[in-house]
Amino acid sequence: MTVSGVTWPGWVISAVVVAAACGTGSAAAAPDDQGCATTLTSPQVVDVSGTAMVSAAVSPGACNRAAPQLQVACLQVVGSSVAPVCVQAEGPNTARVNFAPYTPGASYVATGRSCANAGSPPVTYCRSAGPVTVTL
Repeated sequence: MTVSGVTWPGWVISAVVVAAACGTGSAAAAPDDQGCATTLTSPQVVDVSGTAMVSAAVSPGACNRAAPQLQVACLQVVGSSVAPVCVQAEGPNTARVNFAPYTPGASYVATGRSCANAGSPPVTYCRSAGPVTVTL
């Protein structure tokens, strides 16, 4: 491909497209944008076998000429020095992370990421969602 008089190999253009698609923040698939939107739920308290936990989930939203490949959901207590707890799911499945212990009055932050493949040969498009912070 020639841009401004310079010939660029196809892999450079693909790398630039992937880098641009992997930015931060919530994203929705625009009509001309390949990939999938990322849907992130707010942290909420759930009962898991009698134990109160905090949960958040990431799922692929509307897709435009793409197939969902990977979703990752992460939760962390705000101000904690401990790394976030993350769970991943492949394909179009929802990634749901459950965080224990639930501490009443604490603030929790959820983040997420989803990736989809589109094109031939396939190119991976990733989108981030969040952070979403909630005091529970």
